[in-house]
Amino acid sequence: MMVLTQEKARATTSDPEPPGNRAEIAAPHPVSAFPAAPDAASKACTPASEPAHGLLRLTVPLRVRVAERQMRVRAILDLTPGSIVEFDTPASSELDLLANNRLIARGVAVKVGENFGLQVTQVASPSRTAS
Repeated sequence: MMVLTQEKARATTSDPEPPGNRAEIAAPHPVSAFPAAPDAASKACTPASEPAHGLLRLTVPLRVRVAERQMRVRAILDLTPGSIVEFDTPASSELDLLANNRLIARGVAVKVGENFGLQVTQVASPSRTAS
């Protein structure tokens, strides 16, 4: 069972992507938490590469989707502190990582110091996330 906070309720009820439209996930591959040091050739910025280079500096919202369910408005209005909303998703299931509301990866929850983290286990195929 899972306690549904107001933030999680908004995230699960405002998700524009129904579960049937999830992108396919490619086989897992290692992901480094630290970017590789750029070589001298990549440091040279030519006019043709400037727009693409600028895109890499953009930030997009990341969100972790824990679980989803449908709920009647009456039941939502009856929620009080301490209410428990149960989901059909097992607690051990992988979580979806969304960038700008598009599935980009899946992973498992981890603790990083006192914070929540996501260890990526699968990365979505770029062709599936672009549509």
